[in-house]
Amino acid sequence: MLESGMKALERARKSAENGPAAKVVASLIDPFGFRKLEDVFDQRVASALERLGQPSPEVLMALLEEIQSLRARVEQLEKARR
Repeated sequence: MLESGMKALERARKSAENGPAAKVVASLIDPFGFRKLEDVFDQRVASALERLGQPSPEVLMALLEEIQSLRARVEQLEKARR
């Protein structure tokens, strides 16, 4: 019974995402502005992490890309040395 209810909810969600009632469904899902509250919370946490010296996601991605580039260059140099 629970499984059939979950399937019905999934079908309703899919039809709501694709249909003209998407705005109505969105307003029902977030009637109290939880999305805005979540956004404010995320901003405050990000600000606190920045003050503590935690790098931003953009900085981390740039560092990962640089590491990948350096690894590729080291591999090229090792192959050329052999």
